[in-house]
Amino acid sequence: MKFRYWAFAFFLLSSSRAHAQSPVAAGVAPLVRAEVGYTYVNVEIPGLFRVGLNGVEASFIADVNSHLGLKLDGNYARSADVYGSGHHADLLSYLAGPVIYPLRTQRLDLSAQVLLGGARQSGVNTNGQGGTLTGYVSQFAWLAGGGCEIHISRSTTIHVGVDYLHTKFFNPTTSLQGQNNIRSTFGIAYTFGGRRR
Repeated sequence: MKFRYWAFAFFLLSSSRAHAQSPVAAGVAPLVRAEVGYTYVNVEIPGLFRVGLNGVEASFIADVNSHLGLKLDGNYARSADVYGSGHHADLLSYLAGPVIYPLRTQRLDLSAQVLLGGARQSGVNTNGQGGTLTGYVSQFAWLAGGGCEIHISRSTTIHVGVDYLHTKFFNPTTSLQGQNNIRSTFGIAYTFGGRRR
């Protein structure tokens, strides 16, 4: 009889922990970052030369997991006097799409992105007869590129990126033509709630 009591007590004390006692996560939300910074866009004017535009960029990134995020990107860059014509040129782009993180460490993240959206560009071109054409174009645009983030604290990172930006503008015959532009960005990002480890 004593053996039964000891066996029963041993069974109770050595039983595995019940699953109902484990902590349960209430839910997992995306990690959100906001970034602002400087942008330089080297714009191709169809049939002419290239123009350097300076401006600002802002973006919001929601990391779904440690390898994938979704990004909203806004960029505005401007040049005051294009080729001494007295006319300015500017480019406003608004894009969204996925961001992939092939490498993430404690100090450095590498990212690649493909974004789709639109761009509004105003500026000047020649008319082929010594005169100038001015106007603006709003068209579909897309971007592909990558960058790196250097973590300076749990919530703050420095971001450097280089992208290929495809837009459209009018050529000397006033026909729309694709542009091959290079965009570089340098910004500071703040992660709401701190960085996910």
